[in-house]
Amino acid sequence: MNTEEKLVKGLKLVVEAFAEMINEDKFNNRQTLISKNIPSETTNQSVLNKNKYLLTVNETAEKYGVGRGKLYELIRSEPDFPIIKIGNTNKINAPLFEEWLNKSTEEKREI
Repeated sequence: MNTEEKLVKGLKLVVEAFAEMINEDKFNNRQTLISKNIPSETTNQSVLNKNKYLLTVNETAEKYGVGRGKLYELIRSEPDFPIIKIGNTNKINAPLFEEWLNKSTEEKREI
């Protein structure tokens, strides 16, 4: 076996050992996204939006497809907008936001 073949064989062993460590999750003692072959965006989004009661402006924008700028505008201009201030962070009450959005739609309001 020449030097190049030895090097390739050695690299294969390293890659296999690394893959095994990832699959056994020796890095952080929890199941990894890599071992489950789940794209991180899908997992993050489903966890993010599944059962949260209070959402940040960014989370609300992502979940409901309303722009961040529009949400901040609504926070400032709509007195009945379902917002709560926690410290310096605006949180949107998701169930009340859905009601507010449905009511606005029924009233054919332009937001």
